[in-house]
Amino acid sequence: MTRSFANIIGDWDILADVRIRQIKSGKDLSYSHFLIPNIISLVSYSDRIIDIGCGVGAGTASLSKSGLDVIGIDPSEKSIELARKNFPNSTYMLSSAENYIPNHKFDAAILNMVLTNICDLEEFLSSVKQLIIQSGRVIISICHPVFWPVYKNLTVVNGYNYSEVKYFDLPFTVTNDLEPTTQTSLYIHRPIEEYVRCFKATGFEIDFISEPMPDRELEKKYVTTWKFPRFMFIQLSLST
Repeated sequence: MTRSFANIIGDWDILADVRIRQIKSGKDLSYSHFLIPNIISLVSYSDRIIDIGCGVGAGTASLSKSGLDVIGIDPSEKSIELARKNFPNSTYMLSSAENYIPNHKFDAAILNMVLTNICDLEEFLSSVKQLIIQSGRVIISICHPVFWPVYKNLTVVNGYNYSEVKYFDLPFTVTNDLEPTTQTSLYIHRPIEEYVRCFKATGFEIDFISEPMPDRELEKKYVTTWKFPRFMFIQLSLST
C-alpha cells in the first residue's frame, strides 16, 4: 500500500530532532563517515549541485565545507528549520523536487538515502531530470536492495519477497545510537531490476554502480560487523 506525501513528510518532521542528535553526536557513523565521504568523492569542484531531500542539512553543509557550490532542498519544514539553525553557512530551501523552481539548472543532483521514501519513483525522477543540465549527473545512495533486508531481518517478515516492491514502516535506528526511537519511517523495498526499469523509463542511463565496504578502522567503530555491503551508490546521466 502507498502512503500519502503529507504522511511521509509528517514522519520526517517528527524525526528531525532525532536526526540532528544522531548526526551531531557522531553516533550515525554511516551517514558522516561513509555515505557523505563517498558522495563527495563522486562530485566535481566545478559542479553546481542540488542536494534533494537534504533532511536536517548535515550532508549539504559537509559538501559546502568541502568547497562545493551546493543548495539543499527538503519538503520537511522541521528539517529545514533545523538545517538553517545548525548549519547557517549553507543554503536551504523548503521544497520538494517536484515543486522547486531554480534560477538555473544544476550540474549534479544528489539523492542521498531518498529513493526508499519515494512512492512514485518515475514521477520523482522525471522532476529531478528537469533540474539538471543535459550533461548533468544524478548521484544516488540507497540501502542495498539485496543485503539491507537481511541486515534488518526483513526477510523473515511475512510477505517479504525480494522480487516484489514492498512497503515497510520501520523504527528509525542507527547502529551506535543508545537512544533508539520508536518513531517509524517509510522504507520501500525495490529489487534492483525495478530501479533499473524506472531509471530507463525516465530517460536515464546508469554510468556505474558501487557497493563499497568500510575500511578496517571505520568498521571497528561499529557495534556490528559488516558482513556484506549495506549501501549501494549509483550514478546516472541523461540518455542521449
